[in-house]
Amino acid sequence: MLQILLRDSERHGKGMAFMPSPFTAKPKARKATAPASRAMAVSLNRTMSFANVYQAAPQQRIGVVKAGVVASKIDDIAAALSTTSSFVITILGLKRSTVARKKADPAASLSTEDSERLVGLARLVGQVEVMVKESGDSAGFDAGKWLAHWLDQPLGALNGEKPSAYMDTSEGQALVSSLLLQIQHGTYA
Repeated sequence: MLQILLRDSERHGKGMAFMPSPFTAKPKARKATAPASRAMAVSLNRTMSFANVYQAAPQQRIGVVKAGVVASKIDDIAAALSTTSSFVITILGLKRSTVARKKADPAASLSTEDSERLVGLARLVGQVEVMVKESGDSAGFDAGKWLAHWLDQPLGALNGEKPSAYMDTSEGQALVSSLLLQIQHGTYA
């Protein structure tokens, strides 16, 4: 999925010289980074999948977030979740007017905060993909579709709230990630 984003970025001549991110809308002036950081960022962007986003080093995801995610990528992630862009915008707490304005300008990136939420959602899809793969036969399993459904179900572990209510902050996404790990290890309450 993220390979498609990289291809879109390259086709439009966008992206950063040392970090061609699939989420990047336009080059931004940046301080020089250590060669290892550059290599990690380039590696992340060459092997784009949700699982790779989940397994990437934090510095790689941070680089993508700081570069900014193109607003139109909300539609791509919604498609991967088999849901609507409206659902993604709502659970991430994004402002519809801002998203609409930035979608109208192909070179416009989401803010760092909004980009972080979108990358965080991609990371959670990757987490589910990796969990299922590690647990056994993943043939025919749609991690994005399962996650979208699960996010919209009330959970006892959240006092009856839906995990989607926690997706608009990094702490909330960390809590949701922790719940997914508990499910994998059979300690889910």
